[in-house]
Amino acid sequence: MLLLSQIPFQRRMQLTFLTENQQLIKEVNSFIEEWNSDTEVIETKTSGSTGKAKSIQIRKEYMKASAEMTGKFLQLNEKSSALLCLSPETIGGKMMIVRAIVLKLHLFVVDVTSTPLSKVNRAFDFVAMIPLQVNNSITHS
Repeated sequence: MLLLSQIPFQRRMQLTFLTENQQLIKEVNSFIEEWNSDTEVIETKTSGSTGKAKSIQIRKEYMKASAEMTGKFLQLNEKSSALLCLSPETIGGKMMIVRAIVLKLHLFVVDVTSTPLSKVNRAFDFVAMIPLQVNNSITHS
């Protein structure tokens, strides 16, 4: 029998909201609950950045494998930080949350805008953006 003090500490994702948008906070927390549920499939929408957004279903095991491959390729670890500036209602936003959970990243959440870095004054190890956000971030930063 192991005592609690003998069990190695397992680091978990850290989550910091840099927004007061209650709807966004609710959406992020709702997806984390869905991820931690017993369901094997996540239903989500495509971003709509290249056409009309569509509903899709993805197996959690595939999302986890994708997160692990991204972490390995980008050499992300539990000391790494990530920025969520995509809607957690789309696959891009959900995958950022999954990466943070699987890789135990520190995830910072900002409002979903065309200039996501405008109110942030720190660097991140990983950020995913749509082309408009990238363009505006380069132009206005």
